[in-house]
Amino acid sequence: MHLFKPWLNRRFKPNTLFVMRVDYVINHLERYDKQKVLGNNPWQAGKERRLAEEIIRGRHSLRIEPIRMVLHTSKHKFRVEDGISRLRVFKNAGIKKIRVLLRLGEW
Repeated sequence: MHLFKPWLNRRFKPNTLFVMRVDYVINHLERYDKQKVLGNNPWQAGKERRLAEEIIRGRHSLRIEPIRMVLHTSKHKFRVEDGISRLRVFKNAGIKKIRVLLRLGEW
């Protein structure tokens, strides 16, 4: 039983909300999504700039729309369905914890 990481039990309903550490999420991303988060993506710069401005103005990261992700049914890897740019902004801003809507799946 995983007390500190309950999503590893894989006994939760689809789209369950968890609070996770940003560095934990990035370290366990599937390779393609990790490249998108850590790489440079100029076409999302406008979205990222607006979100960064909201964070600078004092909007708390736990009040921003959660990132939707899929946890692989057998591997300890995540795929991001919605929220790559938010994840990049949180990482660059030094935000520690974020909200994640998680479901199980395969790819």
